[in-house]
Amino acid sequence: DSLVIVPAGVLYYVPFAALTDGQQFVVDRYALRTVPNLGLLTRTGGGRRTGRALVVGNPLQGDPDLNLPGAEREAQDVAARVPGATLLLGHAATIAAFRSEAPGRDVIHFAGHGQFNRDQPLESRLLFSTPDGRPDDLTARELYDMRTDAVLVFLSACETGLNSLAGGQDIIGLERGFFYSGSSAVIASLWEVSDQATAALVHDYYAAWLGGAAPEQALRSAQIATRAKFPHPNLWAAFQISSVGG
Repeated sequence: DSLVIVPAGVLYYVPFAALTDGQQFVVDRYALRTVPNLGLLTRTGGGRRTGRALVVGNPLQGDPDLNLPGAEREAQDVAARVPGATLLLGHAATIAAFRSEAPGRDVIHFAGHGQFNRDQPLESRLLFSTPDGRPDDLTARELYDMRTDAVLVFLSACETGLNSLAGGQDIIGLERGFFYSGSSAVIASLWEVSDQATAALVHDYYAAWLGGAAPEQALRSAQIATRAKFPHPNLWAAFQISSVGG
């Protein structure tokens, strides 16, 4: 009931959970996870540690159009569920606080805005709070100089799972940045996601995962539950889990 996919080329952009034979979606039959390349499949992933979590919610950018009240509620919900969570919310969600708090966390959950830079994938970024009015975000490039070592990174933001292809089958983007910084599994999105539907999916994911389900099984359960409320695949199929552990 589980399927491991090692994509190549444009297959990195396929939402496999939403593929259908006209009767069922793939997610109805399988829990899915992707592996960036076969060389990483044999790397030993981290165990189920949930002792310490860092949750970032709705970093405020000084632009009312960028405010995400659903992401704020989502982050509060996650912080209340995951043991030992530290919550960085709104103005407190600065890049300085993230750099200080992220190393050594078992779980990192980010609920906010993400931006994929197709021309310069190392400049793809997570947007953090700007208390002094100056942009100060976390780029994929900066992750190469960090250590996170998280069991799970959940990037609940737009386009965080998009990567550009480098030589061979290598990929460059936020997902690869977190792997390089030591994290074992990343849940990220392939397109711009709905604030409301994503909050529902995240709630159901952590309910299943903290209840003992494997990460890919928990995501499958959450996608099926979200689909019951938000039927269009655009609203439930954007997220996929990628891991580098066997």
